[in-house]
Amino acid sequence: MDPEIFDDQYHGCEGKMEKIITGGLLDKELKINPHFKSAWESSKSMWYNGVKAKVKHTLPHGFKDENGIAIVAYTGFIYGQFNEAARAVGKSLKNYMNNFHFKSFHYYLTGALRKLTKGCNKRMVYRGVKNVHFMPPKKGNELQFGQITSTSYNINVALNFGKDSFFYIRTCYGVPITTFSQYPNEEEVLLRGNEVFTVKSFNQLTHTFLLDSNHKKHSFFNCAYFKGQ
Repeated sequence: MDPEIFDDQYHGCEGKMEKIITGGLLDKELKINPHFKSAWESSKSMWYNGVKAKVKHTLPHGFKDENGIAIVAYTGFIYGQFNEAARAVGKSLKNYMNNFHFKSFHYYLTGALRKLTKGCNKRMVYRGVKNVHFMPPKKGNELQFGQITSTSYNINVALNFGKDSFFYIRTCYGVPITTFSQYPNEEEVLLRGNEVFTVKSFNQLTHTFLLDSNHKKHSFFNCAYFKGQ
């Protein structure tokens, strides 16, 4: 588990965070980052012109349009830049406040996955990574990804993304997002960053992991915005 990955779950401060975001934070972040603005506007158009109608009968109470737009954006337009920023931000609250300009996006995407989670529903998913040889934790046998992580129901899709490290994952809280996705053939399932897994096995030659959710969730950060002010 990596304390330098930003994994806020906003427990107890959703209302306050929503007011901050709708009160100008989202608009400010869109102005700062032209790529984010373009991705958000394109995803908004896709959401209102097709995706929302396709999924609205399955959406839980409290699911906002912005939650849906965030998922659409993550599946195609913004995931690379967002993931890199999330990996870099968690070193300090000061770094989060001053240098992380995806606060609004992280809030809406995290909220979307939480709202779409319906308790523990074990399912097998796969994740392939290229150019990185991951190793299991040095202490204990628990692991969490720390940030929102893309996986697939389809092992062949996962293999196409990389074979240098490969994960077989039994997840409790993974969220299937095929109906939201710009690439439905990827059969994508998003893992929440706070889900904790047990490393059941690891092959050092192939860097292949078998992970099994232990039904626990753990976050290093919560309501960081209000602690960093």
